[in-house]
Amino acid sequence: MAKVVRGLLTLGNGKVGQSIHLFSLPALLSCPGRSPSCTEACYARKSRYLLPAVVERLRWNYDQTLDPAFAARMIREIRKKGCLAVRIHGAGDLYSADYVNAWVRIASACPAARFYGYTRSHAVPEILPALCGLAGLKNVRLWFSCDRDIPVPETVPEGVRVCYLQTEEQEAIPKADLVFRVKRYRRQRLPLTVVCPSDSPGKREVVCGSCQRCIK
Repeated sequence: MAKVVRGLLTLGNGKVGQSIHLFSLPALLSCPGRSPSCTEACYARKSRYLLPAVVERLRWNYDQTLDPAFAARMIREIRKKGCLAVRIHGAGDLYSADYVNAWVRIASACPAARFYGYTRSHAVPEILPALCGLAGLKNVRLWFSCDRDIPVPETVPEGVRVCYLQTEEQEAIPKADLVFRVKRYRRQRLPLTVVCPSDSPGKREVVCGSCQRCIK
């Protein structure tokens, strides 16, 4: 019987849509730039992410990133599957400069695919230069995630957009390209044209694959 080789990528979920492939890592373990606000609100520490099969899969993914052959394996898989859009982490983050550079290699070798992701690792000085290199690629859209504990950078690197997580009802929202809201505030109708459509009242049917605001 032929050996079944486990793939690195999975098809998108109800949030991103089935046209996007995902690669995820364990929350906290891979999040050196996490803040108290995002740690408390993190969806990847709740619900289905607590299922043993999901926990095992994310840990397995993390172990694969430690393999020197990780980038080459990911490149082969993206090409074989003909991926048009890849979300770098439905859960987890870019945990080191070396790991970021692996994604630089992957995205550079797969110019037909679009890559996008959100990171708080910009708060880690040792990782920031590598993130700027990744964001500078034409087929990558990298978002710097901020919240009340991680302020919006005074200078935003070229190729980077800024998103903000609202965790308090009366929170002053700084200037950002996109605003996400914790679940309990998604029914509020706020005068914010930058709120993620899936975090807005009556727009739960919108998925990343159809919206594509974060990808382009």
